[in-house]
Amino acid sequence: DLAKIDAVTNCRYGAGTVLVFAYDKEAAWKNEHEETVLCSGVQDETLFAPQVMLQATELGVATTWVMDLKYGALKESLGLPDQEEIVMIMPVGYAADDCQPAPLHTMRKTLDEIVTYR
Repeated sequence: DLAKIDAVTNCRYGAGTVLVFAYDKEAAWKNEHEETVLCSGVQDETLFAPQVMLQATELGVATTWVMDLKYGALKESLGLPDQEEIVMIMPVGYAADDCQPAPLHTMRKTLDEIVTYR
């Protein structure tokens, strides 16, 4: 139901299909060798999503990665169990002929602003 998506984000962009990327916290691999247990769920989803985007592009369909949403509200409205965590949504559809990236998508920082070394 796209109304559930529209209730949690302004970033559906008119797409008729929206994929929800989530992982099961109980099933995801965990690195328990450190004081803070790290779960691979987010990394797994962020590795999978670009593959979906590339395949969609190959099929002539546009996508975008959206994290600007109310995660808890979407999880509740979809009836996801407690152990499921949403990572992102991905609207899928055909881009308008005049579609352009948002201005922030073309702004870049210099390497000095993002890289440190010792």
